[in-house]
Parts: sequence; structure tokens; C-alpha cells
Amino acid sequence: MLKLEKQPMSFRTAVKPYLEAVALHKRFIPETARRLADPVFTKGLYIHEYTLGQFVEKREQLLQEILQGLDDESKAALALIYMRNDRLESPITLQPSEEQALARLRSDIGGGVAALEVLNGSLVQLLHDEDQAFWRYKHPTIGDAYASLLVQSPELQRLPPADGNRTVRRASNLRYFDRHPDLLDKVAKPGLLLHAVPEVDLAVRLHELGLLPDGHRKKFIATVSNYALAGEDLYALEDLGIRSEISARPAIKRVVG
Repeated sequence: MLKLEKQPMSFRTAVKPYLEAVALHKRFIPETARRLADPVFTKGLYIHEYTLGQFVEKREQLLQEILQGLDDESKAALALIYMRNDRLESPITLQPSEEQALARLRSDIGGGVAALEVLNGSLVQLLHDEDQAFWRYKHPTIGDAYASLLVQSPELQRLPPADGNRTVRRASNLRYFDRHPDLLDKVAKPGLLLHAVPEVDLAVRLHELGLLPDGHRKKFIATVSNYALAGEDLYALEDLGIRSEISARPAIKRVVG
């Protein structure tokens, strides 16, 4: 059922009794089989009926965790592809803004290229189109997972799109939110302790980028304003990012002074 040649014999022996259950899982897709067959995705995976079920059920979350656990060079490799909108021409020539982005990721062109070679066939792939070779993500879900990490990190959102094409970059982010509307819902209703919850920084950054839909922006404003009015959390009165977001709504200005 699954091609497990990349996996060591110990893994193949341990997982074999559970393969049928994995294939019958309601969330099983062909990409799941490929990941199970690749050691990059199963590193540290404890072979048990429950954990394998979670491997299939929570594939998006687990993929994000895998990407978060990569070394700096591997993250730089994925960033290079992201900055070129999933088509990184080879040989690679970087723009100054892209070199600066790699430096923020604690890497450089040499480290990124070396990581691309190592990740080829697992997270990325080298393809040829007529006379041009180019790198892209092995599967679209990898690009989605990387994009989700970026929108949760205001610093990493500063990665420059290819040739300054912010329209393409914005469209890519909007497609991600279309597929994951729950993320925007969480942003719109952050919990108490606003200074600590990540949804606040994400809401402010999305607002700055023009990626926060007006309906969610208004819900966010209502939530943090109600916290302030009730005396539960006054952080909205202090944070400049929140104040700039609220300033677009005159009825709330009196709350923040």
C-alpha cells in the first residue's frame, strides 16, 4: 500500500500492522502516504495506533511543527521559494532585499542552496521547464504551512516578494485565509492578557498589510474596546498598534483617548 523504501527496516516493521487503519482514516489523502514514507516527516514519531491517527488527523498542525523545527538553513531554503512565489529559478541570483531577508533568518545564499539540495524530494523539488530549472515546494500544503508560520510572525512577514510584486504576495496570503477562516476568527476575538496573546500582534500586522477584512477588524476593535470599558484589560489604551487600528473607527476614539 505504501512505498516505505526510504524508511529504516525497524520503522517499516513497526508501522506495518497499522497501515490499513491509516489508509481507512477519513482524513487520509495520498500526500499523507508520501509523508509517512519519508523520514523527514516521521522523525520522532512514536509508532502507535493513536499517534498514527493523529498523524493523519492533524496533518496541517504537524507539518507546521516540522517546519518550525528545521535548522536555519532549511528555513532559509523555504523562504527563498516563498519569496519567488513558489518558483525559484536555478541557478539562484538574489536581490539585495532577499539577501537581507536571509540574514534575518540567520543564513545566507550558500546555506540556503545547500539546504535545497538536502531537502530535494522531501519538502522541495527541482523541476525543469523547457530550458529553465527551478525550485518549488514538493506539495502545495508545504507552501500553505510556511505561509501560516509567516502570518503568525510579524518579523518574518517582512520577507520580500519576488521583484517587489506585492500584489502576488497579497493574493497568496488571501488564498491562505480563504482556506483557513478559523485563523481570522481567532484574530478577531483575542483572549484577555492582550499584551501576551499572539493574536494581537497578528491583527495589527495584518491591518498594516491590508489583509485584515473589515468585518474581522471591527470585531477585533469591539473585543478589545469592551475589555477596556469593563476594566478587564486596558492594554488597548497603551498599545500604539491597536490605537492606530482603532483610529479608523471614530465611535471608539473616545475609549482610547
